[in-house]
Amino acid sequence: MIKKCAVVAVLLIVAAATFGCGGEDLPKDAAAKVGETVITTAQVDARVAEIQAQLPGQTPDPETDEEGYKDFRAQVLDYMVTLEVLAQKSTELGVTVTDEDVQAQLDSVKQMFGGDDAAFETALQEQNMNLEQLLQNLRERELLNKAAEAATADVTVSAEDIAAYYEEHKAEFEQPETRTARHILFVPGEGADTQAEHTDAEWEAARVEAEEARQRLVDGEDFATLARELSEDAGSKDQGGDLGEVSKGVMVPAFEEAVFGMAAGELSQPIKTQFGYHLIRVESLNEAKQLSLEETTEQIEAQLLDEAKQEAWKVWLAEARSALGVVLGEEYVTTTTLEGETTTTLEGETTTTGGSETTTTTN
Repeated sequence: MIKKCAVVAVLLIVAAATFGCGGEDLPKDAAAKVGETVITTAQVDARVAEIQAQLPGQTPDPETDEEGYKDFRAQVLDYMVTLEVLAQKSTELGVTVTDEDVQAQLDSVKQMFGGDDAAFETALQEQNMNLEQLLQNLRERELLNKAAEAATADVTVSAEDIAAYYEEHKAEFEQPETRTARHILFVPGEGADTQAEHTDAEWEAARVEAEEARQRLVDGEDFATLARELSEDAGSKDQGGDLGEVSKGVMVPAFEEAVFGMAAGELSQPIKTQFGYHLIRVESLNEAKQLSLEETTEQIEAQLLDEAKQEAWKVWLAEARSALGVVLGEEYVTTTTLEGETTTTLEGETTTTGGSETTTTTN
């Protein structure tokens, strides 16, 4: 089910590792120094407070989790350092984030609300976020994505690497046996309630209905048409009882046993499960097979390329930080690592950027 997305603030953390060490040369109010640019403790405090307000209860409590809170602050600073590194290296990377880029991102967010500006504004308020903060987050995400893409543009995966991965993980590319099938469900009792307790008489009545329907099929009536007329399975009724491709381990045991024990085109006797009586017809058999290298090359290449880009991004970021002489205040030096991952959370949507790839899932 796709929900309208309420905009939430983000804990944007891009940490390959914490490079640089505590520096005695830092100004008194400094949390870090990137080249000649100082990130102050006040700036870190402000960003931490912003995130805490936007993600209530989801960040460590300094009173009950002192170490967790310390790591949290260190991660926030590390993200701020990464942004400053990218700002200073953007010309070298050939990366520019325009107002048009940010507006396109904003338009994409607003589309989740179907053009309802009032709902969008309400969502911002509910997440303790204003438009300026959202635009800042969108601009930062665009910078991170563009920088990662530019820094890893030359990364490739060889045919030899793909073939080697295939040979080492061949078992992962075994396609199990499946069947395509249709069914008609007869639920005992009134109201098609598959969770209710039913009497023996109600069960017997459902069985008789199934037997009568089976005879109509034997006499030549169309299965899909009869399913639309009689089936009490709301999920498949309108599709003529079509269940699509059925795999083992998905259906209840009695149903699965029937499906995988039938030949293509065969019509079952009434099959009893906890849901009621089913009439099942197997449409086709799809035997188990080993997918070939050719069939899996695209999938393997995408996976290996993503991994290679993430690794290249971490290396590039480490070298960039080193070249700029990043120095952290002692209290921010931590071994906590979130490897190249940026997470933007919306209600119903999670966008994860690892390296240069962005994926979005909507619930």
